[in-house]
Amino acid sequence: MSGMKINEDIRLSELFRILPESKVLLLRYGYDKVVSMGVEEVVADKLSLKGFCRLMGIEDEINRLLGELSSLYNKGSEER
Repeated sequence: MSGMKINEDIRLSELFRILPESKVLLLRYGYDKVVSMGVEEVVADKLSLKGFCRLMGIEDEINRLLGELSSLYNKGSEER
């Protein structure tokens, strides 16, 4: 997993696979709406991180979100 770069084009399903704790972070950015609507399986498989931000209306926060995801990934890599 070393060298993995999380970017705005990663599919949510791939992000959750390589970084399961990212789902908890996305809940703070509105992913709970996707879960409560019951469309998580479809959305996670089709939607990129960038698309998620557009859907939630938080395009201006994508760089902060990417930074938080990178920190989570790096922290997890150090623990392995």
